[in-house]
Amino acid sequence: MLWPWGDATKLIEVAHEQSKEYVCVMLLHRDVPTERLQQVFQEFTGDIYQLPPVKSAVSRSIRVRRIHSLSLVERDGRYVMFRVVCESGTYIRTLCVDMGYALGTGGRRW
Repeated sequence: MLWPWGDATKLIEVAHEQSKEYVCVMLLHRDVPTERLQQVFQEFTGDIYQLPPVKSAVSRSIRVRRIHSLSLVERDGRYVMFRVVCESGTYIRTLCVDMGYALGTGGRRW
């Protein structure tokens, strides 16, 4: 019997090569001016280095990922909702932590 999806499963590789778009909420551990937040968004646009988290399905080696855009959607105090368009394989939790370090506050995906 042929599976109902046939060769369509081979298209998964094509999907993994496409850019991904996420909207997430990051919780900052201290107050940060919006201007500084926007500046860090610019700093993290382009090629970035990421180390996958300890609990990940891939080997923990530093890899380069491309962030196409980061934009502020909404902000409520220390909660920051933003949109990220990025290369497949980008860890959004790691991105939030790294941006938190760059802001000097620490941060995590909420």
